[in-house]
Amino acid sequence: MIAVVYVAVTLILIMAAREAQGPLRFVIAPVFFLAIPFALATLSFLILPPGPRRDWICALLWVHAFAGLILLHAVLFIPYFVQHQLLSSRGSDDRIVGFLNVVNSVIFMLVGAWPMVKLLRYLIPSHCPQCERKRLLNAAWFVVAGGKKRCDYFRCVDCDEDLVIKRSQYGRGCPQCGRPQIRRRPYSFYWCLNCRARVKRLPNASWEPVRSPEEDGFYSLWDSGDWLRLLVGRATKSQ
Repeated sequence: MIAVVYVAVTLILIMAAREAQGPLRFVIAPVFFLAIPFALATLSFLILPPGPRRDWICALLWVHAFAGLILLHAVLFIPYFVQHQLLSSRGSDDRIVGFLNVVNSVIFMLVGAWPMVKLLRYLIPSHCPQCERKRLLNAAWFVVAGGKKRCDYFRCVDCDEDLVIKRSQYGRGCPQCGRPQIRRRPYSFYWCLNCRARVKRLPNASWEPVRSPEEDGFYSLWDSGDWLRLLVGRATKSQ
């Protein structure tokens, strides 16, 4: 059923691209094709259950989307601006516009390259410390605003306690002793495609299990089904 939805969305966007008409067809048609991975990534986040598989699929589709954006500017827009505005135009104003369009395209390519490179590390698995298979993926590459608030790990310099503190409480210091001297601990969080284990570790340190409920904020656990059930429950109470 999910595959049918993916195929239907893809066919709708392909048909829209083929039916594009007018002088801007060379721009509209590629944009519709470029919208396919963006649409599928959003759809995957909404219909797939939370877990490392959904994170991996969404990251893969976003990488394809940004790669398509870069390719679109490199192959289509920049050659068009150079040929029809920089080289063919006789007026200085048209050449200035063409030069600015080329600069804008280069900026768009750089803007698209940065998240694509950042997302690549979420696609490459490592060895899981529990099942020892190469299925361990980076987690928390996106956090939904409607889910649990993102926290970070800290250690108090005075009482030497490990703390999980919400972003809204960063400036309040240590909740144990009240002292302001706290230092962030840069944990990386992972979960396994095979055994579903959730682990964390500091740079150049050993693996540690994830057990605390506060650590759920480091994973994308938002489920559209929970959101729909919440809306239905509110509508039922209001009646």
